[in-house]
Amino acid sequence: MNNQITIVDLASSPATNSIDYETIKYWLKSLYNFRFCTGIDQANTLLTAGTLDPIDAYSVIGSFPMLFETVLNEKAENTDPFWATVVVTGGLDAYRKAKSNQDTKTAAEKWNKISAELDRMSDVSKQGLSAAFTVRLYSSIACGLAMVREKAVIVLVRWPGMAAYDYTASRFGKCGSQHYTADDFDKVIFSGSDRPEMIGKAMGALEARIRELGA
Repeated sequence: MNNQITIVDLASSPATNSIDYETIKYWLKSLYNFRFCTGIDQANTLLTAGTLDPIDAYSVIGSFPMLFETVLNEKAENTDPFWATVVVTGGLDAYRKAKSNQDTKTAAEKWNKISAELDRMSDVSKQGLSAAFTVRLYSSIACGLAMVREKAVIVLVRWPGMAAYDYTASRFGKCGSQHYTADDFDKVIFSGSDRPEMIGKAMGALEARIRELGA
């Protein structure tokens, strides 16, 4: 594993205002959530030493089944009320466990099943999923920036397998405070200033990195 840390300057990152369906699949496959840090020093500590005290993160992965089910209900495609729970929630957790155990064969099988089920959606529902995902990502980044009050310092951390709490119609939930090892963190730190402009740039930078991690 490459443990060299890279700092990405969000000011020079291209912005985006929309996350498409394929990027969502990359994000699920990567199994990464994200969290804000109080500065570069804290981010470096997490990426090199993990956590002595439990920390929280915005749970993109844990929130997804609820988001998925909401979109299907809105588009009247959810013919099986247990589809999101069994296929997505259970499927993602089984996929995570196989990845954690370095069981590449089982992980590939679990992911292929999730991907096939997601692809069953109509184009209208895929567009609705992208729109809903984008709203929650935008709002979660805006909320994180408001909490740190200074500049954006964001890191990606692997989903611990918990269901999200504090999920809303406009924001991803949290995954609950957890201890993480250094290996649980991606070795990229996203850093920037000028909060009003950072949301779109942070979305663009996260999108690019997630596509690499989920490839």
